Amino acid sequence: MLLTTAGQLASFRLQLERFELLSRAVAHGMAIGHSASCLALARWEEGWERPVADWRLELGITDPADHKPYGLGVASNQPG
Repeated sequence: MLLTTAGQLASFRLQLERFELLSRAVAHGMAIGHSASCLALARWEEGWERPVADWRLELGITDPADHKPYGLGVASNQPG
């Protein structure tokens, strides 16, 4: 995970105007990771039909980034 994060951060080294948003996204992701259950242990194959909200509740993801500038809710609303 550390190498992946380092690689992603390296791609922003010449884009200083995006550093603040990236920093907030990383901090938010780290906070979620510390408070949530291990996602690798979830039995995903037994719950395809379950709503995402149910999974979040079960796994302890209490503050998803859906409506943050870097969240999935924003990305899915962009034309593309």
